[in-house]
Amino acid sequence: MIYLIITAGILVLDLAVKAYIEKTKQPGDTQEILGGKVILQKVYNRGLCLNLLDKKRNIVVGLSAGCTLAVLLFYIGLLFQKGYHGLKLALSLLAGGALSNLYDRLVRKYVVDYFSFQVKWKRLSKVVFNLADLFIFVGSALAVLSTLCRRKA
Repeated sequence: MIYLIITAGILVLDLAVKAYIEKTKQPGDTQEILGGKVILQKVYNRGLCLNLLDKKRNIVVGLSAGCTLAVLLFYIGLLFQKGYHGLKLALSLLAGGALSNLYDRLVRKYVVDYFSFQVKWKRLSKVVFNLADLFIFVGSALAVLSTLCRRKA
């Protein structure tokens, strides 16, 4: 049950932050926070990661929906099995982020991204994320680590 609460919490949190950004920020406006290490801004991403396939909305929605469905089916099946706590946590993070971005793609027709990191690598500094993206990344990394650790045990 805790894993479903985590998934729902991520979904609600990210959608709430996106709604706040939509209401309070204009595209192009920036605001430095955390000593300038994080930049808040509103960016619309109509494609996949880094706006890939932004002119192919049907493909983007289809890929997003298909991947989200695959994650959800595996996740739900895993919830009924004993153990696998690391993988269940990973999939709860991944599912929450995927559902939030899929919601954006279906309802808004774009994903709202709203922060970037100011780092030495200028290419990374130009990439704008949302919390869903971070949870997808962390969930994916945790899933790999959990699977690798389980195989060694």
